[in-house]
Amino acid sequence: MYATHFFESRVLNTLRGTSAPGFGNLFVGLFLSNPTNTGAAGTELSYSGYARQPITFSEPSATTLPSIQVQGGLSIHNTETITWESAPSAAGTVRFIGIFDSAVGGNMLLYGELAVPLAIGSDQQPSILGQDIIYFAIGDSSLLFKTQILNLLRGETMPGSTPHLALFSGDPENAGVELSGPSYARATATFGAPAVQVGGQSQIANTNFIQFPIPLAAWGNWAWDGVMSAATGGVLLFKFQNPNPEIVHRNYVPQVHIGEYRLEVN
Repeated sequence: MYATHFFESRVLNTLRGTSAPGFGNLFVGLFLSNPTNTGAAGTELSYSGYARQPITFSEPSATTLPSIQVQGGLSIHNTETITWESAPSAAGTVRFIGIFDSAVGGNMLLYGELAVPLAIGSDQQPSILGQDIIYFAIGDSSLLFKTQILNLLRGETMPGSTPHLALFSGDPENAGVELSGPSYARATATFGAPAVQVGGQSQIANTNFIQFPIPLAAWGNWAWDGVMSAATGGVLLFKFQNPNPEIVHRNYVPQVHIGEYRLEVN
């Protein structure tokens, strides 16, 4: 499944200081055609007795499907079989589903194509088995951030943050240590509004020139970057490997130009 622009923006805006309230009640709708990541296209199934059905997601867990070979991925799935009322007459072939925050109207959060289309004939009752609806969180975000994204769909609020860039000696989630030394401090990172990219994903980019203090002595080997939720303490939100690791020595000032940091949700 994929996130709609609405859901992507809700997540990315937490990196701009806006908390995202959790979605306490979610509903599945059946679609004859692709609703797309706008959440506004496609044709929802319609017959006497049809209504979107409630859906409950499992706790986030490690991604184990062979087709998803990304280290650090998490996923959630529907916990129960979902059944709709029987159609009084042939209603078409369902090819897509959408996850909404309301039984009627509302906002579409996720959408996806069925692996096997459902042809709804007269007196046939559409159903989707438990664990057949899966949403993955993969990419450069931390395991904590992925967990927060998925738990939004389980009613948990995602806190807003004040992002700061930190420098690490290695993978921040695998024994990497934040650099330190005289005058070391994290650098503030500000992000612009989410923008939809050509590939359909939403992205935010840093709008400020990020510059660290002047090192008064060597800070260590700069091998990874971490986007942290606060100037001190806080939690890791995103991480990136430095393609050209280097020693941050005295008087060398690490810098990041406007637009170099691009964070995405899809």
